[in-house]
Amino acid sequence: MIGTGVTLDDKVDVLVADKMGSAFFKKLDEERITYIKLFEDPKYGKGVPIDELAALVTKHKPSLLVVRSATGGKKKGLVDERVFSAYEGLKGVVRAGDGLDNIDMDAATKRKIQVANVRGANTASVVQLTKAAVLCLYTGIPQVYHAMLGGTWAKDVANDLFEEIRGNGLKVATIGYGNIGKPVAQEMFTLGFDEVLVVDKFPPSEADARKAGVRVVDLETALKEADVILLHPPSTPETYNLINADRLEMMRQGVRIVNTSRGDIIDSVALADAIRNGKVKGAFIDVWKNEPPFANPKAGVEADPLLAPDLASRVIYSAHKGSGSKNARGRIDNSTAESIINFMRTGTLSNVQNAVLGAPSHYIRLGSYLGSVTHQLFYKEGPQYSFKLVMYGGLKGTKYQEIIRDAVLAAFLKPFVPDITLVTAYESAKQKGIDVKIVDDDTEELESPRIGLELSTNGTTHSIEAKLDNEKEFRLTGFGETTFDLRGEGHTYIVVHDGRLGIAGAIQDYFGKHGVYIKSSVIAETPTEEGVPPEYAVAVLNVKGPLPKTPFDALDTLKRGAIPGIKEVLYCYTPEVTIRKKAAKK
Repeated sequence: MIGTGVTLDDKVDVLVADKMGSAFFKKLDEERITYIKLFEDPKYGKGVPIDELAALVTKHKPSLLVVRSATGGKKKGLVDERVFSAYEGLKGVVRAGDGLDNIDMDAATKRKIQVANVRGANTASVVQLTKAAVLCLYTGIPQVYHAMLGGTWAKDVANDLFEEIRGNGLKVATIGYGNIGKPVAQEMFTLGFDEVLVVDKFPPSEADARKAGVRVVDLETALKEADVILLHPPSTPETYNLINADRLEMMRQGVRIVNTSRGDIIDSVALADAIRNGKVKGAFIDVWKNEPPFANPKAGVEADPLLAPDLASRVIYSAHKGSGSKNARGRIDNSTAESIINFMRTGTLSNVQNAVLGAPSHYIRLGSYLGSVTHQLFYKEGPQYSFKLVMYGGLKGTKYQEIIRDAVLAAFLKPFVPDITLVTAYESAKQKGIDVKIVDDDTEELESPRIGLELSTNGTTHSIEAKLDNEKEFRLTGFGETTFDLRGEGHTYIVVHDGRLGIAGAIQDYFGKHGVYIKSSVIAETPTEEGVPPEYAVAVLNVKGPLPKTPFDALDTLKRGAIPGIKEVLYCYTPEVTIRKKAAKK
């Protein structure tokens, strides 16, 4: 139930309400992050009641709470103020999955509690399930299987469902064109649908729709024209019972419906009636308003109307399997753990949703990286600081600039404000008299997001630049007036020198002599006119480990003039988090 060395009465770092995989806990153990597994208590196997969760937060005083879909929800009550006010040290909630409909986002934000989710981890899984659902509805294979299982030769079972898709002018509509709806739409072309209609609150541009081959329409048009309706909207008050009696009546006779999003999107009574009267030829239901959807007389819960025996030949039943693939579970475990680890290091969860809704997690990670590096390279206790953040390329003018600022500040201040978070960082900076400005650079166009940070104190200005390649690899791209491009994760040394002949080789030899392997390096100097010596130059080295401290401090010796011409030596370390493909097995 508990992490290594933890008792049931201890304060812990993380309270885990719902079931997570072993890979998740292994990562936490490696980082010595303490936790308690509430889900291993039999009474919490189907989720923790909110009042009891609040009491457990008060008891164990966690910094973070992890929930999945089992805890909280419209029927059970949201993870809300009762939980958020239970312990003032609670700083964040991680939803181990995509949906946030079981968390009161407004209440969390008022308490300055970060709420993060794991976006995209189950996308491939849901897309594959949706594609399989459509094939089931056009072959009747599940019905044939059950007939055969019952001893019936099923050659004539579900024959009216078995129709070819390709070449028959069929249209499919995806209601919701986001993280899941978009790739689903592309898969529908592979099945042979002639046209894919998309409906979304924030539809793609005309150019993007044309490139994807889809047609953007309103909801009424989609319902009237489509042969198959795929449901992928978020669960919101506006989408509750989106598919109701009136909208079912708009649909084509014999329409097929697939729901792999949220159970409250469909009015089950209305859909059951539409199946009985033949309006709907078949439905695939993976999600339910109550899960599990069976009758529970003790709790006063009736079975979902779609489970009626007379509908079994037309409804294919599934059990919220969209995120259930082995691959998706692994991604959710790993991404949730990495978010927690990032919080412990920087005060910021990955993919925070209530700071700026939908802010790309790699922007936050880049800000956190730059803030951590800046603190290590330049921070000295005492003087006040001012920051100027320069946004390049795709970051110019973006609505996410403030959350990037907050990520920089949270990581910069973390070493001496241990409980700082993304949503408290800016206020903490203001209280410390730190002035922050954000400016856009219009001199160049770049694809990779890049940030420059100028740190001024007591009349001295330091500057550093970094970018994130392909949303994965941190790279340093500038120091002072020099520009370069070098992988920035792990152990990095910046050696400032006068640029004299042979000094770069001497620096590399010095590291080699002390047993430090140089993984990559770059030499850069300040720009000057031809024939004019540079003001200074830098050797930037990404190495396998730090310079040794025994038998003498090699870094201190280097700083004190072991090599003539060296002006300054700076060092920083950031954990290596770049995602790299595994080498193929021979």
